[in-house]
Amino acid sequence: MADRNGPGGNRDNRMGRYSRAASFWIILFLVPLLIINAWNARTQNLTELTFTVIKEQLANDNIESVT
Repeated sequence: MADRNGPGGNRDNRMGRYSRAASFWIILFLVPLLIINAWNARTQNLTELTFTVIKEQLANDNIESVT
């Protein structure tokens, strides 16, 4: 019966195994980072200011930019 892998087939099999292992470890590393990043984005402290406070700060030239 003919060799199904052909010449160099064993090397291709090792590269496929290496690619799968590398992909696994990259995903294993990135998924927790994404979860932590999403968690921190939700728990950021935001300060709400009244319009009066904003006007006072504008009058004192304490505001650089507003988004």
